[in-house]
Amino acid sequence: MPELDAGIHITRLEGGPLVVTERSPLALSAALGVWVDVGSRDESTSMQGVTHFLEHLVFKGTERFDCDEISEEIERFGGDINAFTTSEHTVYEAHLIAEGQPTALAILADLACRPNLEQADVTSECEVVLDELRGADDQAGSIADDLLNEALFPGHPLGRRILGTEQHLLALNSESIRAYHDDKYVASRMIVSAAGLVDHDQIVEAVAENFDLSGAAGRAKRVPPPETAPLVIDEDRAGEQTHVLLAARIGDAQDPGRYALTVLSHVLGGGLTSRLFREVREKRGLSYSVGSDLSLYTDAGVLLAYATCSPQRADETAEVIASEFKAMLTERPVTETELERTKAAIRGGFAIADESMRSRMHRIGRSALLQGEPASATQVVSRYEAVSMADMDEVRERLGSAPLISVSVGPANLG
Repeated sequence: MPELDAGIHITRLEGGPLVVTERSPLALSAALGVWVDVGSRDESTSMQGVTHFLEHLVFKGTERFDCDEISEEIERFGGDINAFTTSEHTVYEAHLIAEGQPTALAILADLACRPNLEQADVTSECEVVLDELRGADDQAGSIADDLLNEALFPGHPLGRRILGTEQHLLALNSESIRAYHDDKYVASRMIVSAAGLVDHDQIVEAVAENFDLSGAAGRAKRVPPPETAPLVIDEDRAGEQTHVLLAARIGDAQDPGRYALTVLSHVLGGGLTSRLFREVREKRGLSYSVGSDLSLYTDAGVLLAYATCSPQRADETAEVIASEFKAMLTERPVTETELERTKAAIRGGFAIADESMRSRMHRIGRSALLQGEPASATQVVSRYEAVSMADMDEVRERLGSAPLISVSVGPANLG
């Protein structure tokens, strides 16, 4: 493993979690997270939505902390506790003053390893998650995202909704959720990350005390998604705006070109100086919200350009986005000036983000999970600084051969 920065330490507990920490001696707080290597793509067809549902359900109570105590104990140290589910991982996190670390680790360990999962709680929380699902169904942007993912990953779990479906959620019960938890939530598939005023040895000791160290499971085994084909989707839906999306599959979390891809995404739609912002918003006044995003999974990646606009100007907006997207791959590739400007923006962004202990915790936890090693801000920035024009040409050529998926969701064209 490459040499780590002075403030970052790593320990693998045999049969247990990987522990990664980044000490910031001037901090007064600590951010801690438990990263579980399981997401919605790891669900069977019949269990769609269980990973996100489980993330909700554990807060109903654990072996050592009831529902009220979980929040009361964290807030006693001025902190907050939360969780989120993605396609590939689930994270339980807390941020509080440094002296509260032992309590936070005990609670996070219980949430991940020892939830009660009572049937009465399953029944009541199901209504909460169904309300969240129905709320998403009322949002054209959420529907557009779902249609896009289905087209990008046809017939594959990455193309499913993280929230699941009402049919599958209603079929869940305490027994099926417990079986899923016991199979997927193995301590050796977890990473504990901590940043701020932390002591690595003390964190390791607390993790050893609070987590089961008898796990033998390795990383989740996943089936890569199939290839996709060009597709245009127009969904007629009542509302005041149309959501326009254009995306292509490219790269993955291990791709050596991921830094160049991030630069390309930033130049395309990553800020006020981006091409999409200047052309779609500033020059033409087509959209208030316009941009781009790069999502990288274990074995796939997506470059997305998006905008919301009035239905009367949806066709024009889609045409301008497609034109800018394709121009970047052909007659107007990223320039050296844009490359250097983006490097400076990324460098500054990491410096600002590092003022947040939660941001630091996320950086080392996510990089340890996806790339196998925790990365410091200095290390990541140096990789962006190393991106060359040749690197930009390489990812541009790859992207140029990728099928494009176009999605538009909103009222039927009114003009």
